[in-house]
Amino acid sequence: MRNRSIGRYDCVLEVGCSYGFLLPSLCRISENVVGSDIERTFKQCYPLTLRQIQHNHSNLQLKIADVEKLSQYIAPESCDVIVAYSVLEHVKDYHRAIKEIYRCLKLNGIFLCGLPSENLFYEVCREIAGYKSTHNSYNYESVRREATALCFEEDRLNVPYGFPLFKINIYRKLA
Repeated sequence: MRNRSIGRYDCVLEVGCSYGFLLPSLCRISENVVGSDIERTFKQCYPLTLRQIQHNHSNLQLKIADVEKLSQYIAPESCDVIVAYSVLEHVKDYHRAIKEIYRCLKLNGIFLCGLPSENLFYEVCREIAGYKSTHNSYNYESVRREATALCFEEDRLNVPYGFPLFKINIYRKLA
C-alpha cells in the first residue's frame, strides 16, 4: 500500500501502456511501476518512446503482457494501483481482463478504468479524423456491473462541462 511517510505506492501497474504517456507521472507516485502491453504494440512503441522513458526512470519495469493473461506475468495481490486507460474496449474478453486485474490487486487496491463514452459526438469525431475503430463489442454498463460484482467499490470521476469523450471510474478492491 501507500507508504505514508513519503506519499508513494509500492507498486503501480499500467496495462496497455502503449507509448507510455502516463508512465513518468506514475513513476513519481510509486516505488515500482510496471508498464505493460501486448507484443505487437510494445515492439512498435519501445524504440519510439518507452526506451527513453525507462532510461529516465529507474523504478520503471517494462513487460510484454496481455491484460487477459496477467497471471502469467504479475504475482497475485501484488499491485496497489492498476491503470487501464483506453484498454478494455480493445481486448477480446474484457470479462477475463477484469478478473485478472482483480486478482493482481492488493486488498483495498485501486483500479482506475477509462473507457470511451461511445456517444454521438465521439463517433462523429472519430469519423472526421478518419479513425477506424478497433473497439471490440463492449458495453460500458456491463463493465461496471462486472467490476462491482467482483467486490469492487465504485467512484466515478465527473468530466468538466458534462461533455465526456471518456468515462473514468475508480474502483477499490474490498474483498
